[in-house]
Amino acid sequence: MMNAIEETLAYYSDSGRHPDVDRYLHERSGVCVWSPEMVLMARPVDSGAPLRYVTDPAHGFPVDKCDAWHIHYAAGDLSGVSDVLMLSRMFRWVTFQRCFRGDGRLHKVDGQRCIFYFCGRRS
Repeated sequence: MMNAIEETLAYYSDSGRHPDVDRYLHERSGVCVWSPEMVLMARPVDSGAPLRYVTDPAHGFPVDKCDAWHIHYAAGDLSGVSDVLMLSRMFRWVTFQRCFRGDGRLHKVDGQRCIFYFCGRRS
């Protein structure tokens, strides 16, 4: 069984993107956790902005316009995501895509719902 870093590197080997670039962009403007237990890259976004901006880690948003965390990539034990992103305190929304399913849609869910999803409990 692969750890979170190995899983991430395997994903990126087929994605056409470079993990070091995405890590840098999320460390600069958001959150990047890179450990064998969990890999998480997320950044604050304006969830009402066009999809191409929400999903582009190089695009920054003015802090006063942000209302969501966009989870660019997550792997491993995600039970700590709510603590890392302070989901119940910073932004109401979380956005993400499920590209492996092929639809590329942007999902927008309440942060409290994500806490339940990631942790299996309500906070």
